[in-house]
Amino acid sequence: FVVVLPLPVLVKEREISNSQNFREILLTRITRIFTESVYFHCAIYRRIGTFLFWRIQMSWIYLFIAGIFEIVWAVALKHADGFSNWFYSTVTIIGMVASVYFLAVAMRTIPLGTAYAIWTGIGCIGAFIAGILLFGEAFTVSRTVFASLIAIGIIGLKFSAS
Repeated sequence: FVVVLPLPVLVKEREISNSQNFREILLTRITRIFTESVYFHCAIYRRIGTFLFWRIQMSWIYLFIAGIFEIVWAVALKHADGFSNWFYSTVTIIGMVASVYFLAVAMRTIPLGTAYAIWTGIGCIGAFIAGILLFGEAFTVSRTVFASLIAIGIIGLKFSAS
């Protein structure tokens, strides 16, 4: 951009003693203004770059939070017993809304396919582990192998999206 300043701002009258001194002072001031504006733009670029990096990293955190809420509502839905238990029914609905909200926030910077696959994958693996730990579901080799393949797919999507 161009900085337009009146001459008295650049050089004060008492600093002008002869034409040579005037040229040196004027050139020094103009150079300083230009240099400071370049540094200013570099600082803005660094801050914007840092902000974008921070925003992208926060999107992955939001996606992880969305996955956690996915697990919460799945477990609460199991406890809700067909929505006959009002407490767990409420937790289920709040968990669903929170999960979709954080997914939507994460999808501002993460591609749709990647975000949705990771979101459902986190919910799937989390529900698988919660089912084994909380509800005594079967822990077989085949279930564990296939759940591990889902986890490997989630990790692969995370690193391929970067």
